[in-house]
Amino acid sequence: MKILYLSFNDPHDSPGVYNKELEFCRAMHAAFKKQGVVFSGLNIIPGAKPGSLPDPKDSCLNLKPVPSRLYQRFSGIKFFRSLFLIRPVFRATYQAIAEITPDILLWRFNTTRVPGIFNPKKVRPNLLFVTEHQAKEIEELSMSGPGRLLAPLIRTQSYLVLRNVDALVGVTREIAAYEQGRRGGNLPVHVHPNGINVSQCTPARYTPYTGEVLKLVFLGSSTARWHGLDRLVRGLAQYRGPVRIELHLVGDVTSEIRELIASLGLREQLIFHGTCSGEKLDQIFDQAHIAVGTLGMHRKKLKYGATLKIREYMARGVPFILSYIDEDITDDFSFCLRLPPDESPVDPEALIRFRAGIEERYGDTIPGRMRAYALEHMDYAPKVNKLLDFLLSLPGKTNRGSIA
Repeated sequence: MKILYLSFNDPHDSPGVYNKELEFCRAMHAAFKKQGVVFSGLNIIPGAKPGSLPDPKDSCLNLKPVPSRLYQRFSGIKFFRSLFLIRPVFRATYQAIAEITPDILLWRFNTTRVPGIFNPKKVRPNLLFVTEHQAKEIEELSMSGPGRLLAPLIRTQSYLVLRNVDALVGVTREIAAYEQGRRGGNLPVHVHPNGINVSQCTPARYTPYTGEVLKLVFLGSSTARWHGLDRLVRGLAQYRGPVRIELHLVGDVTSEIRELIASLGLREQLIFHGTCSGEKLDQIFDQAHIAVGTLGMHRKKLKYGATLKIREYMARGVPFILSYIDEDITDDFSFCLRLPPDESPVDPEALIRFRAGIEERYGDTIPGRMRAYALEHMDYAPKVNKLLDFLLSLPGKTNRGSIA
């Protein structure tokens, strides 16, 4: 049995996604090897120049660049660069599938190859084609002006791709049901929330909250509307209490958020760290009392989520806030504050009470308790074993309609 994981992600454009895929493939490779299954990962990278890509230092995720002069010329216009890459990207992908000869293809669903219709069964008719979905793609696409214009075309294109699919994998039950509805029919469906390699995350040092300064940290490669960071900024602007609240921003911050911060006079309370990693990032988390999760998931018309940042917060042992239902977090979990999934500003008093409450109850055991939870519920090892069981159950059973 051969299983191939396929993605079209550019590590330079989305380093967080690339790192997630790399750790996922490493975990898959280890789990599958124990079962005697041949697993490989392949990332076909549009427009990349040979020699410009990161070295994964192992063969679990092979990077294959597809250079294109036209892509480079139109790289600032996503729609046009996509048009110029359809044929070379699909040609390289089909060639790789023909060479690897997988029995099952697990593809991270991608809507940017407009208006191409990806169908690996052109080269392997008996291939089991499984798509992995991280979002309600059409709703997410429609959040931008150009995306709204492209949405009708993408909706049709996506259906034409999905009609060749044999099974679906969704990062949440909500997304899985959405894709099942778009595809129609009764396909095997598996819910596979995002995981994390807990051992790769440095545990944060315990920093007690004394009631004088509350330090928040937001982690993201770049801010997006669905992060809902504006809700927190507006809430901080309304606070007049005695506690000094600092918000440490890690990653690229959009001009819209920067302008909002300046207009509300919060520049002294917000610290911009830019992109950080390694020891510098560890030091920021060592001082944090609360980490900030996604506060605008409802803007993508989602109630459920399984974001990577929450998994990193959990593995590091820093209590956090969010405004959606996480597939891996129980309702009675003490170190998470769930905020309303709406447009209301975040109430800083609620954050202060949250941290003070868990400080009084758990003290210096907070990081250890959270990391233990992450190992049990969010680490890749147990997750990929469940996914492997699902994939191995597919041959001859592609008419099931239940969500596993």
